[in-house]
Amino acid sequence: MRRAGFFTAVLISGILIVQILKTLKGVFLPLVVAIFLTYLFSSPIEFLAHYKIPRVVTLIVLIIAFCFMGYFGVQVLMSNINTFTERLPELRSELFDAIGPVLERVGNMDPDRLIEMVQSSRLSEFATSLFEKSFSILGMILLTLLILVFIGVTYARYPHIIKNALSGKRADEILDLVKRINRQIVRYVLVKSFISVGTGVLTGLICFALGIEFALLWGFFTFLFNFIPYVGSLVAVLFPIGLSILQFQQPIIPLIAVVTLIPIQVIMGSILEPYLMGNQFNLSPIVILVSLFFWTYVWGLAGAFLAVPLTAIIRTVFSNIDSLRPVAHLISRTGSTRGE
Repeated sequence: MRRAGFFTAVLISGILIVQILKTLKGVFLPLVVAIFLTYLFSSPIEFLAHYKIPRVVTLIVLIIAFCFMGYFGVQVLMSNINTFTERLPELRSELFDAIGPVLERVGNMDPDRLIEMVQSSRLSEFATSLFEKSFSILGMILLTLLILVFIGVTYARYPHIIKNALSGKRADEILDLVKRINRQIVRYVLVKSFISVGTGVLTGLICFALGIEFALLWGFFTFLFNFIPYVGSLVAVLFPIGLSILQFQQPIIPLIAVVTLIPIQVIMGSILEPYLMGNQFNLSPIVILVSLFFWTYVWGLAGAFLAVPLTAIIRTVFSNIDSLRPVAHLISRTGSTRGE
């Protein structure tokens, strides 16, 4: 009865935590993203601090540079998206021409009726929804930057606060745990960014060389979706492959796109990335997949991007708590936490 009560309490607590994280997404997500950006900015901030440059000055400069890069990147991306949107009716017509005979033979569907259904969809409602979401995303970005500034200004004092609040041994254990998490996150961001940039550049160059339209757009999407484990980059290359099928009458270009784009994703994601990452996170592949579904359910697409580092942090924390260390062993790839 005691074990059953304990299990029930843990289950109820877990459900409540998930619902709180999901309901208060607008608060927790900017906080988590700000913490990750703090990890990313901490190395240059501390490096320049040795040369007597104030941390807050370095942080503000990094944020401004980050915003400018994002602004110009969005401008270039929006230019490609606008061009793609202008071509969309023509591409849609080509798509219906291609799949119309198939729908008639297999599904006994009238292609003209399908076109009417698509054209009569409520585009105004979709545009309104997209407009509202854009404002929501902008507000979340501003909140993230605000939290980032507060964390960046005060994080250098956290070791002193922890040492004053806890006993010497316990404070050293917590500081060591924070250093390990910091090392893991920084290495993950650097390696993942390197792999994602390489994959995106190669994808864009191949699309450009083959004459597939919107090569820059597909390269950016591949870079972005490569942060989603296992499925992200493979899903991203389906778009240029599908466009090549509509764009070219002969099958040779789509075939070349398939035999070049997909192997790049496999080589970069399944061979080069594990080699560079090593045993950094020590997470079981099935745990990564489950965490991907879980965090996507909780925080949507942003949760998919954060799934691996968040799960790795949880496993690292569990490995330092005696009662939860068996759980850390179960979700690890090697079945052990030694040597970390």
